[in-house]
Amino acid sequence: FVMSFHKVILSIISILATFIQVEFQSSSSLFDEHFWIISTFFVVFSIYVVSWITVTMQKRPPNTENDNDDRVSILSQVNLLVGALAAILLLFIILPLLGWLAFFFWLLYSLKTVCDLVNFDAFFQLLQILKNAFSQFYEKLKNAFLQLLEKLKNAVYGDQSQEPEIPGSM
Repeated sequence: FVMSFHKVILSIISILATFIQVEFQSSSSLFDEHFWIISTFFVVFSIYVVSWITVTMQKRPPNTENDNDDRVSILSQVNLLVGALAAILLLFIILPLLGWLAFFFWLLYSLKTVCDLVNFDAFFQLLQILKNAFSQFYEKLKNAFLQLLEKLKNAVYGDQSQEPEIPGSM
């Protein structure tokens, strides 16, 4: 099933690359007009190819025990997202408006994928622990600051706990 998505992604990339080649037959260079998009495309496509090779090498025959199924599944999903991003970057060159629309949907799907992969219970538990630790730290810091202020007040004004002496009343 995932392999068919890779075929679709590679087909879309090759079709878009052909359209770009036809569009930029003139004397203008593709790198002159779209330097950042092309540079980003090469980086993203390289990541796609390397992660695809990694996923392919990590898969084992169905008979053997596979203790890293989760990692392969996560890497496979990231791989598909990166491949789709590579195709979207080429779409930015041909039809920028459609590229932005595709990028928006890619972003939404990426967020959905991240939400599916992240264990939110553990995340919220970590946030609660951090909140409690910060509250304890804040209380200790506040108490230390109040003690410091009290010592400074005593040093400047003297100890105010004694009854003031009235001159001549002995």
